[in-house]
Amino acid sequence: MTKTPVLLRASAGMLAVLLSACGRGLPDAVPEGYERVGDHVAIRSEAARYSANRHVVPAAELFDEGDYTLFKLRVDCRDQFATESGARFGADGTFRGEVAARNWGKLDAAPRLRPAAEKLCALADDSRFVDNPDDDRAVMALLFADGHDNAWAVWHGPSAQDRAETSPRHVQILKKGRYTEGNRSFAYVITGANDPECTANACDGGILGAALFEQVDNRWKLRRHDPVVDVVGEGGRLPPDGFVRVLSADGQPPLLAIEWRIMKFGDGFGGLGVYGFVGHHFKKVLARAGWADTTGTSDCSDHGSCTRYATSLALGGAGGAWPELVAHRTGLDHIEGRAMHVDERTTYRFDGKGAYLDAGKTANNRPVVVPTPAQAEAMATMRPVVIDAVRAAWAQDARFRQVEILGLELEPESDAVYRGVLDARQAGQAHQYRMRIDVRPGPEYAWAFVTD
Repeated sequence: MTKTPVLLRASAGMLAVLLSACGRGLPDAVPEGYERVGDHVAIRSEAARYSANRHVVPAAELFDEGDYTLFKLRVDCRDQFATESGARFGADGTFRGEVAARNWGKLDAAPRLRPAAEKLCALADDSRFVDNPDDDRAVMALLFADGHDNAWAVWHGPSAQDRAETSPRHVQILKKGRYTEGNRSFAYVITGANDPECTANACDGGILGAALFEQVDNRWKLRRHDPVVDVVGEGGRLPPDGFVRVLSADGQPPLLAIEWRIMKFGDGFGGLGVYGFVGHHFKKVLARAGWADTTGTSDCSDHGSCTRYATSLALGGAGGAWPELVAHRTGLDHIEGRAMHVDERTTYRFDGKGAYLDAGKTANNRPVVVPTPAQAEAMATMRPVVIDAVRAAWAQDARFRQVEILGLELEPESDAVYRGVLDARQAGQAHQYRMRIDVRPGPEYAWAFVTD
């Protein structure tokens, strides 16, 4: 009995596929160590590296006559690719010449490479696990392919001097935590990337980023990585640690608040930003002005047009994943052309889509009282005396020993009674303490903190 060849026993459908493939003239030669992932491309998957959503793998583009090119393929998994320079070889391994690098561009411009890009992104997604999201070095190594040998990872991100360019960014973890949604467990890390090459005020600030992990069995899978969420601060750096706070309670999805301040030529301005995970992507959900200080300008010194206020941010009454936020602005501002002591509270509620919206404001503002020459002289005399007295009292109280007193603003109610606002900073946080000061014979000053 004569055996029928395997090819002849194949079904008609299989024959059609085989004949179609032959008709396309697929290259037979695949370089040693590479696996074909498309008609005209192969990769070395064991040599792939994954970093900050930009992954790289050795690749080979295959040509019909048996030639092939070897190069490194880079992808961002957002339909963008680039290649490093490489070399072209004949089917027998003969060197035929160099191949130029290709800058970042759309994958549509290189359809032969798309299967390799898709395969690399799939490998990256399947391999991005950590055993413990509290292991900072393992997390940084996964996100940025660095971090095992130093406290900072190094990543090439947008330059602080020119966002169209890239520069080495030193990245570290700012905040981290865990929370649950139903029966799903998540862990997050919030990263900050500073640009060591730029320290000038004209530069942009540091880069805020975040990553989200979900527990799968006994490991943690990277679900999202947003390396560039916002650029905040100045001089290539994020604001100091004391200006970066997690407002939400432990075990809740994070609401991160960042306050930024910039002072130029005696004119200071700043604001507040709040960030959270919306659809598992970290994004800005609230932005507003928050700080101003023009006391160093000529308008203030020469014309009395001075502005100096700050804003604190706290959780409101409603709880849950998106609690109310309350911004409390206090200080000195000009409203409708008149100098006013401002005391305003604005409530914000989440709209369910991705932003906090203004839900109402209450104000207890009052006009600034212009002191007489005698009152101005009295305030100049009492200011250092009262500051020293408060400092001495706080030195005896463990809660206030580390408080730095920045200044005391005074205003007369009468020749014998003055209002005061003591500006201070503790653990990087700005605080204001309202005071009442009574002038006694001598003169002596009886002071007390008050709540309006």
